[in-house]
Amino acid sequence: THSSLGNLEKALQFYEERSKLGKELYESNPNNVSYKNGLAISYAKLAIFYNAQDDKKLAIDYMREAQVLFKQLHNNFPTYVEFEKYYKMAVDDLEDLIKGQ
Repeated sequence: THSSLGNLEKALQFYEERSKLGKELYESNPNNVSYKNGLAISYAKLAIFYNAQDDKKLAIDYMREAQVLFKQLHNNFPTYVEFEKYYKMAVDDLEDLIKGQ
């Protein structure tokens, strides 16, 4: 909501807090699929945000993190179509970010 309203600093604050909490949850239980997926999504959102702010390095770093987690999810649950879709999106987004440097 903050991002849509143009409150980018507030949006970033929430994105970073979500990622921090997601990382804590994931590290406390790395086998929890929901925690891993939530962390991957939060990294992807941060990558999109930083790309929009022209911070390509941070955008690439976060998208790489998201891609790793989405790949693990896809490999562990190959029949779950959403994980395959998220992984492919992360691969494509990372390629686009690297090309745009």
